[in-house]
Amino acid sequence: MKSGIFGYVGLLLALTIDKAFSCGICSVPNSPATKGMLPAVLFLLGLLGVVFGLFISFFIKMNRKEAALEQERQVEDATKPQETSPEFSVERGI
Repeated sequence: MKSGIFGYVGLLLALTIDKAFSCGICSVPNSPATKGMLPAVLFLLGLLGVVFGLFISFFIKMNRKEAALEQERQVEDATKPQETSPEFSVERGI
């Protein structure tokens, strides 16, 4: 069954492969349409780079803030006086 489906998909791809490369603009590299689209494509690529860069920098910033808060919590826990009463030990699970 699977080989039949893969065979049909392969046959369909073989019959339509020329349609995939039939872009009138891309097939003529020196046409005015191709030269006009180049700045638009570069702008969109730059825009994607900025958006993804901001997205990644957001997660880096959040990671650094979380690490600083964790370090601050550790310093606060280290400077707190340790109580040794039995009730306190039961509450904290020590």
